[in-house]
Amino acid sequence: MESPKNDLFQEGYKKGFSFDRAFQEEFTRQFIPLTQETEPGFYPLRSAAGSYEMIIPEETIIDSMSYTLAPSKDFESYLCYINRGDTGTVHLRIAFFAANDPRFVPDYLAITQSHAGEKLAFDKVALETKDVYMARGADQRSGDLVRTGYIGYVQHTAGRGGMQFYYDFFSSPLTETLHEELKTREKATCQHIMHSVVFHSQGGAANGS
Repeated sequence: MESPKNDLFQEGYKKGFSFDRAFQEEFTRQFIPLTQETEPGFYPLRSAAGSYEMIIPEETIIDSMSYTLAPSKDFESYLCYINRGDTGTVHLRIAFFAANDPRFVPDYLAITQSHAGEKLAFDKVALETKDVYMARGADQRSGDLVRTGYIGYVQHTAGRGGMQFYYDFFSSPLTETLHEELKTREKATCQHIMHSVVFHSQGGAANGS
């Protein structure tokens, strides 16, 4: 008999395969300001708090049951499902914190690691008005199913604001070579999403890219 943990693991893999594109799903459509791609395969996403924008893959939907927006709009979190067809599916959990100060990034990375439940080695990329941190999580296996995780944090450096990213890719690769190719693709997608984040000031003006 499978444990509850394995049941959840399998369920995580199954979700997402019948989803339409982002702008065709009613709840997700609220966050998509344009029905045209910003680049091949990606659409813009605008925070309901008005605090940031980024891009998401066209197969993404936002889970309405998981969505949280604080009354003060200083916190926002949600779970995205990204349908990868026959190759798997992605769960992307995102959390935005308006108060996060660049001086305390080590604390935020420690919190992000704690939520991931494993020791992580973050690589840093310094961009014009943000720093992007990303780490690879350990693969987890349940039978033929493999979960590969990428964990990230983006800090606004021209003001306050930070975002956590937990990117879990579920797949049943036929070969190890295919698995490595899929992991390379998903790592690049996760990096691309985080690098696309544009933070906004309180008044809604962009603070760079």
